[in-house]
Amino acid sequence: MSTTIAATTTTTKSSKVIRGKIPWHKLFGGKGSQREILNRLRKPVKPPTTTQTKIEPKIVGKKQVPYGKDLKVDCKASGAPIPDISWGLPDGTLVNSALQADDNRGGRSKRYVLFGNGTLFLNRVGMEEEGDYTCYAENTLGKDEMHVHITVVTAAPRIRTPRLTYAKVRPGGNIRFDCEAVGEPKPKILWMLPSSDMIAASNERYLMHVNGSLDIRDIKLTDAGEYVCMARNAAGDESKVYKLDIDGNPPVINVGGVHLKAILITVLYFPLFTITKFKGALTQFVVAFNS
Repeated sequence: MSTTIAATTTTTKSSKVIRGKIPWHKLFGGKGSQREILNRLRKPVKPPTTTQTKIEPKIVGKKQVPYGKDLKVDCKASGAPIPDISWGLPDGTLVNSALQADDNRGGRSKRYVLFGNGTLFLNRVGMEEEGDYTCYAENTLGKDEMHVHITVVTAAPRIRTPRLTYAKVRPGGNIRFDCEAVGEPKPKILWMLPSSDMIAASNERYLMHVNGSLDIRDIKLTDAGEYVCMARNAAGDESKVYKLDIDGNPPVINVGGVHLKAILITVLYFPLFTITKFKGALTQFVVAFNS
């Protein structure tokens, strides 16, 4: 004899009540005795599957990226529940999905981005990005790590062969010495003048171009000599020497029928000085300084 259960149902359109008896096998599904049906209902629910976190495949421990290019490092982790992934940067900063790192050091915008699949991305890599990076993957059952050393590849400066390294110019003229250098990072150009002064930017006498070339304007006798172009970056330096001569005869002084060539002498200045000795027809003189 099958067991039935009394049931009451109320409709929403009226207050009419339907009363009756419903068999167990129709109420809970399937056929069988009351005990069999109850045993099926008491069957425990299988818990969800859980697995420990694991990063795979783990990439090689070293990676090279050219200076100024983009860096992308993958970190794929498996596990249940799905692992949380974060990255440790060389300076100790931790980047995760909730915190992206912005950096405006050195006048150039950089941004670390961690994608949902665990990939770390950085645009325009500089020397400060070189170092050790660590990927952390963790869930409730455990954690795993992957270590990667990033090397920023640089190239020492190389000065391209200029069209001329020697020039002879008349006073008042102009001349340009080319000094175009390549390298990674982009080399900084400096010029050393015959006076041993260093210039890294244009002034009233010298014009430095973006490519490193130097214009010397309104040339004077004092501009004669050697000019040295120096190209430097983090990977090294290179230099090239240029020679400038003045075209024309120097001024001549006529003293007592003796023609003397005017010679420019650079001396240190002291408050008092006297000419103390003459020899022959003014062919030599000595300047003595009183301290």
